[in-house]
Amino acid sequence: MYIHIDLIQRSGLYCLSAFKIINTLPYSFSMKVIATIFISLVLLLVASLGTGILVNSQSSLGKIHPLFALLKMISPAELDAPTAAALAGQNPAALADYRHTVTQFYQLSRQPEFNGQIRKHTIQVKGAHQLEAISYRPNKLKPQEDGGYAAILYFHGGGFSAGSTQAVSKLAQAIAQRSQAIVITPSYRLAPEHPFPAAFDDARAALDWLFSQQAKLQLSPAKIFVAGDSAGGNLAAAVALAHRDRLGLGLI
Repeated sequence: MYIHIDLIQRSGLYCLSAFKIINTLPYSFSMKVIATIFISLVLLLVASLGTGILVNSQSSLGKIHPLFALLKMISPAELDAPTAAALAGQNPAALADYRHTVTQFYQLSRQPEFNGQIRKHTIQVKGAHQLEAISYRPNKLKPQEDGGYAAILYFHGGGFSAGSTQAVSKLAQAIAQRSQAIVITPSYRLAPEHPFPAAFDDARAALDWLFSQQAKLQLSPAKIFVAGDSAGGNLAAAVALAHRDRLGLGLI
Protein backbone atom coordinates (compact mmCIF):
# COMPACT_ATOMS: atom_id res chain seq x y z
CA MET A 1 0.00 0.00 0.00
CA TYR A 2 1.10 3.56 -0.69
CA ILE A 3 0.85 5.40 2.63
CA HIS A 4 2.49 8.75 3.35
CA ILE A 5 3.84 8.56 6.91
CA ASP A 6 3.89 12.34 7.38
CA LEU A 7 0.16 12.52 6.66
CA ILE A 8 -0.56 9.77 9.17
CA GLN A 9 1.35 11.74 11.80
CA ARG A 10 -0.55 14.89 10.94
CA SER A 11 -3.93 13.16 10.99
CA GLY A 12 -3.25 11.90 14.51
CA LEU A 13 -2.27 15.35 15.69
CA TYR A 14 -5.29 17.01 14.09
CA CYS A 15 -7.64 14.33 15.43
CA LEU A 16 -6.37 14.80 18.98
CA SER A 17 -6.59 18.59 18.76
CA ALA A 18 -10.09 18.52 17.29
CA PHE A 19 -11.36 16.07 19.90
CA LYS A 20 -10.04 18.22 22.78
CA ILE A 21 -12.10 21.13 21.48
CA ILE A 22 -15.23 19.17 20.55
CA ASN A 23 -15.20 17.24 23.82
CA THR A 24 -16.11 20.45 25.65
CA LEU A 25 -19.35 20.79 23.68
CA PRO A 26 -22.70 19.30 24.87
CA TYR A 27 -22.93 16.57 22.20
CA SER A 28 -23.28 12.80 22.49
CA PHE A 29 -20.11 10.75 22.30
CA SER A 30 -20.95 9.38 18.84
CA MET A 31 -21.56 12.89 17.50
CA LYS A 32 -18.25 14.05 18.99
CA VAL A 33 -16.41 11.21 17.23
CA ILE A 34 -18.06 11.96 13.87
CA ALA A 35 -17.36 15.68 14.21
CA THR A 36 -13.75 15.00 15.20
CA ILE A 37 -13.14 12.81 12.15
CA PHE A 38 -14.75 15.34 9.80
CA ILE A 39 -12.82 18.33 11.14
CA SER A 40 -9.56 16.34 11.16
CA LEU A 41 -9.98 15.40 7.51
CA VAL A 42 -10.71 18.99 6.53
CA LEU A 43 -7.64 20.26 8.40
CA LEU A 44 -5.50 17.52 6.90
CA LEU A 45 -6.68 18.32 3.38
CA VAL A 46 -6.01 22.06 3.80
CA ALA A 47 -2.57 21.47 5.32
CA SER A 48 -1.59 18.94 2.66
CA LEU A 49 -2.69 21.11 -0.24
CA GLY A 50 -1.07 24.16 1.34
CA THR A 51 2.36 22.58 1.67
CA GLY A 52 2.19 20.97 -1.76
CA ILE A 53 3.21 17.46 -0.74
CA LEU A 54 3.18 16.00 -4.22
CA VAL A 55 5.12 13.23 -5.86
CA ASN A 56 4.81 14.96 -9.20
CA SER A 57 3.34 18.44 -9.13
CA GLN A 58 2.53 18.28 -12.85
CA SER A 59 0.27 15.21 -12.57
CA SER A 60 -3.40 15.01 -11.66
CA LEU A 61 -3.87 15.95 -8.00
CA GLY A 62 -6.76 13.56 -7.55
CA LYS A 63 -4.62 10.67 -8.77
CA ILE A 64 -1.37 11.16 -6.96
CA HIS A 65 -1.83 13.30 -3.88
CA PRO A 66 -0.84 11.27 -0.79
CA LEU A 67 -4.03 12.31 1.03
CA PHE A 68 -6.21 10.71 -1.61
CA ALA A 69 -3.93 7.69 -1.71
CA LEU A 70 -4.40 7.39 2.04
CA LEU A 71 -8.17 7.81 2.02
CA LYS A 72 -8.80 5.52 -0.95
CA MET A 73 -5.98 3.09 -0.06
CA ILE A 74 -4.59 3.31 -3.59
CA SER A 75 -2.07 0.60 -4.41
CA PRO A 76 1.01 1.30 -6.58
CA ALA A 77 -0.68 -0.49 -9.47
CA GLU A 78 -3.54 2.07 -9.42
CA LEU A 79 -1.30 5.14 -9.56
CA ASP A 80 -0.90 6.99 -12.84
CA ALA A 81 2.16 5.98 -14.84
CA PRO A 82 4.38 9.06 -14.15
CA THR A 83 3.81 8.82 -10.40
CA ALA A 84 4.40 5.07 -10.24
CA ALA A 85 7.59 5.53 -12.23
CA ALA A 86 8.79 8.30 -9.91
CA LEU A 87 8.16 6.18 -6.81
CA ALA A 88 10.05 3.30 -8.39
CA GLY A 89 12.95 5.54 -9.39
CA GLN A 90 12.20 5.11 -13.09
CA ASN A 91 11.28 8.74 -13.74
CA PRO A 92 14.28 10.89 -12.77
CA ALA A 93 12.59 14.12 -13.86
CA ALA A 94 9.54 13.58 -11.64
CA LEU A 95 11.70 12.53 -8.72
CA ALA A 96 13.89 15.62 -9.15
CA ASP A 97 10.77 17.80 -9.27
CA TYR A 98 9.53 16.31 -6.00
CA ARG A 99 12.87 16.84 -4.30
CA HIS A 100 13.00 20.42 -5.53
CA THR A 101 9.52 21.03 -4.08
CA VAL A 102 10.62 19.70 -0.68
CA THR A 103 13.70 21.94 -0.68
CA GLN A 104 11.57 24.98 -1.54
CA PHE A 105 9.23 24.14 1.33
CA TYR A 106 12.14 24.22 3.80
CA GLN A 107 13.41 27.50 2.35
CA LEU A 108 10.12 29.23 3.17
CA SER A 109 11.36 29.56 6.74
CA ARG A 110 12.48 33.05 7.68
CA GLN A 111 15.12 33.19 10.38
CA PRO A 112 17.31 35.99 11.76
CA GLU A 113 20.89 36.23 10.53
CA PHE A 114 23.11 33.53 11.99
CA ASN A 115 25.99 34.72 14.13
CA GLY A 116 28.52 31.94 14.23
CA GLN A 117 30.69 29.54 12.27
CA ILE A 118 29.44 27.18 9.56
CA ARG A 119 31.73 24.34 8.53
CA LYS A 120 31.51 21.32 6.26
CA HIS A 121 32.68 17.87 7.33
CA THR A 122 33.14 14.53 5.60
CA ILE A 123 31.99 11.30 7.24
CA GLN A 124 33.59 8.12 5.96
CA VAL A 125 31.14 5.21 6.06
CA LYS A 126 31.87 1.52 5.76
CA GLY A 127 31.07 0.50 2.21
CA ALA A 128 33.33 3.02 0.48
CA HIS A 129 30.96 5.98 0.45
CA GLN A 130 31.05 9.34 2.20
CA LEU A 131 28.46 11.56 3.83
CA GLU A 132 28.42 15.31 4.09
CA ALA A 133 27.79 17.00 7.41
CA ILE A 134 27.47 20.70 8.18
CA SER A 135 28.07 22.10 11.66
CA TYR A 136 26.59 25.33 12.97
CA ARG A 137 28.51 26.76 15.90
CA PRO A 138 26.88 29.94 17.27
CA ASN A 139 29.07 32.63 18.78
CA LYS A 140 27.03 32.42 21.97
CA LEU A 141 27.58 28.89 23.26
CA LYS A 142 26.44 27.77 26.68
CA PRO A 143 29.26 25.87 28.48
CA GLN A 144 28.22 22.70 30.32
CA GLU A 145 29.42 21.60 33.75
CA ASP A 146 32.34 19.65 32.27
CA GLY A 147 33.46 22.62 30.19
CA GLY A 148 32.23 21.19 26.91
CA TYR A 149 29.31 22.24 24.76
CA ALA A 150 26.00 20.61 23.92
CA ALA A 151 25.53 19.21 20.41
CA ILE A 152 22.42 18.34 18.44
CA LEU A 153 22.67 15.87 15.58
CA TYR A 154 19.76 16.92 13.37
CA PHE A 155 18.45 14.70 10.55
CA HIS A 156 16.51 16.38 7.76
CA GLY A 157 13.09 15.19 6.66
CA GLY A 158 11.70 14.47 3.22
CA GLY A 159 9.97 11.11 3.34
CA PHE A 160 13.32 9.26 3.11
CA SER A 161 13.40 10.24 -0.57
CA ALA A 162 14.06 13.98 -0.52
CA GLY A 163 15.64 16.73 1.58
CA SER A 164 19.29 17.58 2.17
CA THR A 165 21.69 19.26 4.55
CA GLN A 166 21.37 22.47 2.52
CA ALA A 167 17.57 22.36 2.66
CA VAL A 168 17.51 22.55 6.48
CA SER A 169 20.29 25.13 6.70
CA LYS A 170 18.05 27.94 7.94
CA LEU A 171 16.30 25.66 10.40
CA ALA A 172 19.61 24.37 11.77
CA GLN A 173 20.90 27.91 12.22
CA ALA A 174 17.80 28.87 14.17
CA ILE A 175 18.06 25.82 16.43
CA ALA A 176 21.75 26.47 17.08
CA GLN A 177 21.23 30.12 17.88
CA ARG A 178 18.25 29.62 20.17
CA SER A 179 19.58 26.56 22.00
CA GLN A 180 23.15 27.91 22.28
CA ALA A 181 24.36 24.50 21.16
CA ILE A 182 26.31 23.16 18.20
CA VAL A 183 24.03 21.71 15.54
CA ILE A 184 25.28 19.15 13.04
CA THR A 185 23.17 18.18 10.02
CA PRO A 186 24.39 15.00 8.30
CA SER A 187 23.31 13.76 4.90
CA TYR A 188 22.06 10.24 4.32
CA ARG A 189 21.34 8.16 1.25
CA LEU A 190 17.86 8.56 -0.19
CA ALA A 191 15.30 6.18 -1.63
CA PRO A 192 14.43 4.90 -4.17
CA GLU A 193 18.07 4.79 -5.31
CA HIS A 194 19.09 3.50 -1.88
CA PRO A 195 16.34 1.45 -0.18
CA PHE A 196 16.13 0.59 3.53
CA PRO A 197 18.26 0.24 5.58
CA ALA A 198 20.63 2.66 3.80
CA ALA A 199 19.29 5.78 5.54
CA PHE A 200 19.39 4.13 8.96
CA ASP A 201 22.92 2.83 8.43
CA ASP A 202 24.09 6.31 7.43
CA ALA A 203 22.34 7.92 10.38
CA ARG A 204 24.02 5.50 12.77
CA ALA A 205 27.38 6.18 11.11
CA ALA A 206 26.81 9.91 11.58
CA LEU A 207 26.16 9.42 15.29
CA ASP A 208 29.29 7.29 15.66
CA TRP A 209 31.27 9.99 13.85
CA LEU A 210 29.93 12.67 16.17
CA PHE A 211 31.07 10.73 19.23
CA SER A 212 34.51 10.32 17.65
CA GLN A 213 34.72 14.11 17.22
CA GLN A 214 33.96 15.00 20.84
CA ALA A 215 37.43 16.33 21.63
CA LYS A 216 37.85 18.16 18.33
CA LEU A 217 34.47 19.87 18.57
CA GLN A 218 34.76 20.41 22.35
CA LEU A 219 31.56 18.53 23.05
CA SER A 220 30.14 17.46 26.39
CA PRO A 221 29.56 13.65 26.25
CA ALA A 222 26.52 13.98 28.51
CA LYS A 223 24.91 16.62 26.30
CA ILE A 224 24.70 15.00 22.89
CA PHE A 225 21.20 15.02 21.46
CA VAL A 226 19.58 13.55 18.35
CA ALA A 227 16.66 15.22 16.61
CA GLY A 228 14.99 15.60 13.24
CA ASP A 229 11.79 16.44 11.41
CA SER A 230 9.47 13.98 9.69
CA ALA A 231 11.65 11.14 8.31
CA GLY A 232 14.55 12.69 10.20
CA GLY A 233 12.63 12.31 13.44
CA ASN A 234 12.17 8.65 12.63
CA LEU A 235 15.92 8.26 12.10
CA ALA A 236 16.69 10.13 15.32
CA ALA A 237 14.49 7.78 17.33
CA ALA A 238 15.87 4.71 15.56
CA VAL A 239 19.55 5.55 16.11
CA ALA A 240 18.89 6.52 19.73
CA LEU A 241 17.34 3.10 20.38
CA ALA A 242 20.12 1.34 18.49
CA HIS A 243 22.72 3.25 20.50
CA ARG A 244 21.01 2.24 23.72
CA ASP A 245 20.79 -1.42 22.73
CA ARG A 246 24.38 -1.54 21.52
CA LEU A 247 26.14 0.37 24.28
CA GLY A 248 23.56 0.56 27.04
CA LEU A 249 23.69 4.35 26.90
CA GLY A 250 20.63 6.52 26.53
CA LEU A 251 20.31 9.54 24.25
CA ILE A 252 17.80 12.36 24.23
